[in-house]
Amino acid sequence: MVDLVAADPVVRVALWRFLLGHDLVRELTSWSLGAEDPLRAMVADPRSVTTTPSDALWVRLVDVDRALAARRYPAPIDLVLEVRDPFCPWNDGRWRLTGHPAGGHCARTDRDPDFVLGIEELGAAYLGGVSLGTLLRAGRITEVSPGAVALASTSFSWPVAPQSPDSF
Repeated sequence: MVDLVAADPVVRVALWRFLLGHDLVRELTSWSLGAEDPLRAMVADPRSVTTTPSDALWVRLVDVDRALAARRYPAPIDLVLEVRDPFCPWNDGRWRLTGHPAGGHCARTDRDPDFVLGIEELGAAYLGGVSLGTLLRAGRITEVSPGAVALASTSFSWPVAPQSPDSF
């Protein structure tokens, strides 16, 4: 069993090389292999690396406006999303989100929404690990303004996929 955590990508590759370099080891098991871990690209046979999706990192937004304003957006965004949240009614409603690489702003609005989603879908996309486009294709988001979800999907993405080495 391997729990491999490294300070940077170079060290991570060096640690994998060290572990894979032992000729007496036939199999390694890791519970914390992220979606973008370099291991699959390092081995001669990428199909020899098997993964099993598991729940390790969950996000539940309690204050939509504060959460969306607190993060950065790699692409500019200016749209209205309608959030449905039966458990936290203060999140329910329409929110105008503007954002860019330096930060964001989110406030209530009475403008028509560009798309409608539940708080679960917003939480799934918040860290950039699940694209809003994927959730749209799965029927979990309703797009009102054509192209709005594609724009938001780009803006909610992040260069590095979220990962947690800890399970709950």
